[in-house]
Amino acid sequence: MGNRGICPATRAARYSYRTFVDYAEWNNRNFLVVPLIENPDAVDNIDEICALDQVHVLAFGPGDLAYAIGEGKQHDRQPQDP
Repeated sequence: MGNRGICPATRAARYSYRTFVDYAEWNNRNFLVVPLIENPDAVDNIDEICALDQVHVLAFGPGDLAYAIGEGKQHDRQPQDP
C-alpha cells in the first residue's frame, strides 16, 4: 500500500521470520499514518489530508511551519570565543 521500502529484514518483521507477502499484508494492517504539517501548502489542504481514511491523527511542526509562513526567526549566532 503506497510507496515505501520493501526490506522485510527489520526488527518489526523479526528479521524475516515470515515471507515477504505475509510481512507486507501484516504491515498494511498495522500501520499508522501521521502527517506532519509544517508547510503552508499542508495547511491549505488540511481538510483533504484529514479526509483520508488512513489518517487518524495529525502532528504539527510548529517551528518549521512558523518559519515557512514568515513568523519564525532565523538566529544567526556567532561562535563564542573560548
